[in-house]
Amino acid sequence: MSLVIIFIVAVIIYRVLVSIPLFRNDTLRAQAQAISSLSGAVVNFIIIMCMGRVYEKLAHRLTTWEMHRTQSEFEDNLTFKVFIFQFVNFYSSIFYIAFFKGRFVGYPGHYHHILGLRNEDCSAGGCLIELAQQLAVIMIGKQVVNNAQEILVPKAKAWWHKKQVKMTHKART
Repeated sequence: MSLVIIFIVAVIIYRVLVSIPLFRNDTLRAQAQAISSLSGAVVNFIIIMCMGRVYEKLAHRLTTWEMHRTQSEFEDNLTFKVFIFQFVNFYSSIFYIAFFKGRFVGYPGHYHHILGLRNEDCSAGGCLIELAQQLAVIMIGKQVVNNAQEILVPKAKAWWHKKQVKMTHKART
């Protein structure tokens, strides 16, 4: 869980660091916050997908160490651990945007800082647009990755297998 918090803070710092040069550019100033939040959502999604694999392996290892009496008890505990890890992994950034972002900014002349950078603030209309962007990137990205795994990976394996068969067939003749 602390890893998730570390990565959320890293994405927050990333968004702040990306928005600084965008705000300095006269042509991109109007879209600076949208660009930084969308790119931050994509970076967050990549981290979520990578950490999802790590959490599944960690959950399996932790459940194996528990040495359950029955297979169904093992599967129940594994399912619970995977669910908790994935829930925290996928929804922690959404909770941050919905409930914490923009609450601890401070006021003009006395802003609060993290690691020397001013805390993130919502746009004038609130954080709803950024929340929708984050949800869209996570939900659509997850569907795209799952569809690619179901369609592209078997086709690539079939192509590779055909290539291997042709190579072994040529080597025999």
